[in-house]
Amino acid sequence: MYMTKLIVGIDLQNDFITGKLGSKDAQAIVPKITDYLNSLVCNDENETMYAVFTMDTHFNQDSKNPIDSKFTKHCLKNTDGWLINNEILSIFNYNVDYVEKSSYAVNDKFKKIYDGNYTEIVIFGLCTDICVIANAIEFYKLYPMSKITIMSELCAGTTVENHNMALHLMKVMGFNVI
Repeated sequence: MYMTKLIVGIDLQNDFITGKLGSKDAQAIVPKITDYLNSLVCNDENETMYAVFTMDTHFNQDSKNPIDSKFTKHCLKNTDGWLINNEILSIFNYNVDYVEKSSYAVNDKFKKIYDGNYTEIVIFGLCTDICVIANAIEFYKLYPMSKITIMSELCAGTTVENHNMALHLMKVMGFNVI
């Protein structure tokens, strides 16, 4: 059976791993993500995969946006904190697309770029309780016939409690959380 899978790494950027908003939990998932991405390189011939990394992208945050003002300045375009983590990037650096987003989730412009009938959309990244859950919901809206899988061990939240709560909520919502 021929399958098309969309692999989406959410905001695997330096500011969320080792930078301003980084954490030990975020750092701990990096080797797991690289192992997973390495396994995809040897995928089944009956499966076509597209890989995309979303990138939280800000230009000049100020207090005009109440959500942006809640967080320290982060992921400012063309800074080291904005870049995808090198360990992760080294796996797919020649075969991946990048989608900049200035809010929590991609929007309908994403579907215009990645129009297709995906059998499955696999999501992992940072932070489970903010951008991962927001993108899972958005991908459901964009591709309602696709199976959406959240790779729980390849995600980290703002706290362990928030990570677990977001995973539970995504299960309740019907997402395939593994």
